[in-house]
Amino acid sequence: SLLNKSMWSEPYYDEGGADVAMTTYSKPIYDRDGNLCAIFTADLSLEWLTNLIGKIKPYKNSYTFALGRGAKYIVHPDREKVNNETIFTVAISTDNTVIKQIGEKMIGGKEGMMTMMLDGVMTFVFYAPVEVTGWSIAIVCPVKDVFASLSKTTFWLIIIMIIGLILIFNICLLVIG
Repeated sequence: SLLNKSMWSEPYYDEGGADVAMTTYSKPIYDRDGNLCAIFTADLSLEWLTNLIGKIKPYKNSYTFALGRGAKYIVHPDREKVNNETIFTVAISTDNTVIKQIGEKMIGGKEGMMTMMLDGVMTFVFYAPVEVTGWSIAIVCPVKDVFASLSKTTFWLIIIMIIGLILIFNICLLVIG
């Protein structure tokens, strides 16, 4: 039963209370006889959560979003989407079947990676469940950002190889000549 375990609520708008979008953690408290005597709750502002998770940026142009159990955005850099849209409404409005597939995998508790075109840019979407909450989190990274450091490394490796070949060629000329 849901009453016998700790859980996070789906995000909601606390109208008349704090007047903010939030989620609540609830933990049942039992007496010595094992009878439920109280429920401990703690509220978490989605604005605070968005700011915290939004700082997870492995690359300059990457961003993070999170979905609740019902596919509703609970964290997104576009604050208008938080608690107002689902990943599926975005998939429908943009006619993007890959977004729909990602949404299905995320709310299905899957972990993985997919590539997709997003605003004309090829991107990687890495996603994983947050087991404790039943939510799922994703990081969206442009492919060019992910491989940018690899391109710089390859460039310098080629330069070093050319310099090395020139040095070897000159040493061979000195030895032979």
